[in-house]
Amino acid sequence: MKLDKKISFIGFGRMGGALAAGALAARALRAVAVTAFDPDKAALARARKLKIKVAASEAKAALAGDIVFICVKPQQMDATLAALAKLDPKERRARCFVSIAAGIPLSRLESALGSGVAVLRVMPNTPALLRAGVSAVSRGSAAGPRHEKWVRAVLDAVGTTVMVKESMMDAVTAVSGSGPAYVFYLAEAMTSAAEMLGLPSGLARTLVRQTIFGAGSMLRERPEAADELRRQVTSPGGTTAAAVGVFDDKDLKSLVEAAVVSAAVRSAELSRA
Repeated sequence: MKLDKKISFIGFGRMGGALAAGALAARALRAVAVTAFDPDKAALARARKLKIKVAASEAKAALAGDIVFICVKPQQMDATLAALAKLDPKERRARCFVSIAAGIPLSRLESALGSGVAVLRVMPNTPALLRAGVSAVSRGSAAGPRHEKWVRAVLDAVGTTVMVKESMMDAVTAVSGSGPAYVFYLAEAMTSAAEMLGLPSGLARTLVRQTIFGAGSMLRERPEAADELRRQVTSPGGTTAAAVGVFDDKDLKSLVEAAVVSAAVRSAELSRA
């Protein structure tokens, strides 16, 4: 779907840049309709390479767009919201604002931007850089189906989009927002084990990366659940069973569950800060 709207990105770092580049590559957006602001000159240089217009301030970037993606770090959000709050109320109500900052609730965004302003909250993840991400979206009180459709046109260009209640956002953050790090951690451990067994580091990385890619592809493409796919490659008394037996002895499943719950608790703490 091509979005016939002007889009602004306040913050053009890793995630903001990935969303813009992915949407442009998928032809969901036209470069002439995109504006970016970032205090970092290197970030703006990346925007210019994409033939995106750059703005001199948060306010000017917001005025240039119908949909404004706020892609700043959580600790920078107060300053950004303060700058946007100085815009005329009519200008704010004429726009749709989309925050991708972890731990910033809709209530805080709506309070700063004012009543009647359409606000959506998004939790993306870093595979969006390769157009393989997943983004969860929650709508604020003034955001309607049309705003959702516009935002999904951008997010769908960099992966899969799901709509969730905001009450689910802490869990989403713990599962998919932080999830890539869990997989990378597993890859670290598998690579270390491969090297310990005598495989050269380059070969170890190749085997681990392709194995995780292939397993992820099976999870995505096959209809079976993860536990069934695991059983299919775990022959009784075989090598895989020996490895899985160690996981079970160490209660790896409970450890992973505890880690994900801890991430969700931390997300909730950030939301209340």
